[in-house]
Amino acid sequence: MTQPSSPTSITAQSKPLAAIIAGGQSRRMGGGDKGIKPLQEKMMISHVVDRIAPQSSSIVINANSAPEEYRSLNYPLIEDSIAGHLGPLAGVLSVLESFEDELVMILPCDTPLIPIDLIERMQARLVQSDSDLCTIEADGSLHPIFMLLKRKLAPSIREFLEAGERRVGFWLKQQNYCVADFSDQAEAFSNINTPEEFERISRDLNSDG
Repeated sequence: MTQPSSPTSITAQSKPLAAIIAGGQSRRMGGGDKGIKPLQEKMMISHVVDRIAPQSSSIVINANSAPEEYRSLNYPLIEDSIAGHLGPLAGVLSVLESFEDELVMILPCDTPLIPIDLIERMQARLVQSDSDLCTIEADGSLHPIFMLLKRKLAPSIREFLEAGERRVGFWLKQQNYCVADFSDQAEAFSNINTPEEFERISRDLNSDG
């Protein structure tokens, strides 16, 4: 499966492909696929889609379960190309190897409050620093599952996974990467892991309108 490729010259203005990594198990919320959990009368992932769609050229979803639910959103669905449920990097690899876009925004399905200027700020930092990858820092913490990266990093991810490694942060720190500081919107990167977080973020979504 391929998409029209982005321009070879990456600028601060060109919109990247957005890939939402889904399929995490909500064990502390009763189990099941987290991305399809209902949040304010629609799937949790739908809130992420709504916020990232205007910022990106197109969207793809990576998931290894609940295919009917994810396909109902009418975006391409990509399963991991390496078997064994190896974690988020396996999803990133599958996207990079399936599409021809030179720049891809990776983000999780359980952060429905992502900033509306997420890609704009990350891409400006990536171009300014001449890096291969940009990730997020907020209040002193890295959020490595949020990454804007170049497709040329796919071989590095495959080699890392085939060596038996899994940790996103460990792989990231081996790359030519930069960091975009979002401490001014730290709450936007809160993910939903517990019933308490679910209620709090639901209230925040109500406050947003």
